[in-house]
Amino acid sequence: MNRESHRRTNDTRRTLIEATISVIAQHGLAGVTTRRVAEVAGTPLGSVHYWFASKEALLDAVAAHVQHATDAGLGTPGSGFDLGAQIGWLFDRTIEMPLEDHLAMFEILAHSVRRGGTGLADANHEQIRAQAVQLLEPWRDGADAQLPGGFAALVTLVHTTIIGTWFGHFSADTETLRGGIRLLGALLRDVPRDAAVAPAAPDPA
Repeated sequence: MNRESHRRTNDTRRTLIEATISVIAQHGLAGVTTRRVAEVAGTPLGSVHYWFASKEALLDAVAAHVQHATDAGLGTPGSGFDLGAQIGWLFDRTIEMPLEDHLAMFEILAHSVRRGGTGLADANHEQIRAQAVQLLEPWRDGADAQLPGGFAALVTLVHTTIIGTWFGHFSADTETLRGGIRLLGALLRDVPRDAAVAPAAPDPA
């Protein structure tokens, strides 16, 4: 397969995943049928069966796609942030994720748990926690020195607040959510950044 053919086939798979997200947002998980997904994607019905062996395989691909988009959206902020600003930046990225993506992930996780499997939910929560650890790492020593429960408690606080913000996005307006985030950031603003990873001072002119 040449590069152009490979790109087109990958585009087809992505189109089917994005169509499934739209179907979930409009009709719920029960409304996800291969025919409806193909219609929304504008592809032949057979293309769904070609790319995904089952509806469960399609939903797993949607979950992986949304998680990847979340990871890419968070990225790494600038090194000069204080902890309060870092937390504000993190939750702004969470709120700015497309509502359809949040809704699709919520429905898929709930579906997985109802079927008796918590693996997908566990993996999703662990990924969010790992992102929190990565973004808060520069304040590990300061949190251990100043906060009850130290760095572990800080990670848990931010982890659970991300999840709460994620679900709150369904019903609360953005400014209400940001107000709570600003309060949390203000309460934690004075936790010092570790000296070993503090941003370097600018060279004198």
